[in-house]
Amino acid sequence: MRGCHAVIGRKHNLDSVPISRVAISELGTDPGLDDAVKNRKAPSGELLSGAPSGALLFSVPEDFARMFIPDGVAALVPRSSISAEEPVRILTAHLALNGIVNPAERLAAFVGGAMASLPIKDLGHYKARPLNGIWATAPYLHNGSVPSLVHLLGVEPRPEKFCVGDRKYDIARVGYESYVSDAAQGKCPPGTSRVDTLKKGSSRNGHVYGNDLPVGDKKNLIEYLKSL
Repeated sequence: MRGCHAVIGRKHNLDSVPISRVAISELGTDPGLDDAVKNRKAPSGELLSGAPSGALLFSVPEDFARMFIPDGVAALVPRSSISAEEPVRILTAHLALNGIVNPAERLAAFVGGAMASLPIKDLGHYKARPLNGIWATAPYLHNGSVPSLVHLLGVEPRPEKFCVGDRKYDIARVGYESYVSDAAQGKCPPGTSRVDTLKKGSSRNGHVYGNDLPVGDKKNLIEYLKSL
């Protein structure tokens, strides 16, 4: 886990929680969620009929953005029109900024947002939550594609298919009962549903930190994670 996830001490001030951002290229996990957040589009609706006076619209041609503008800032570059369908992040920024009536304040918010986005290169990142309570958060990875800590750390192979929704806790594997054998045959018990890690957005690959440890060390690590 190599420093991705923090451990919150028992006397930690819970007014803030340490969260780190880790590049998907380093994690090797499924990029589907990140892609959806950045690229999902929606109809522009009434916004298409015209922007308010002095409005700031957003985005630039992709070729220009790739060459000159850090990704994440591209959506904050003014333009003069809006299309029938736009990325949700652009529509959200448009609505938020144009909700500020005073033009000077709106421009200040625009500049501040652009400056805050400058360090963000569009390499794709996921947030790494603290490890505290990890024993209770199965299935694992951001897309829920690994059913238990035993599977995550490679004590047992990560299953291609498994079931989710059963609340029976598997203390040994540190996860919920996942009916791997049933899922492999295309069925799951009533009240559960099947996860197929071969489908787009559901890959079980990546986050292999600790997988190269001896089995005994992996089991010791799992016991430690249970204690958090």
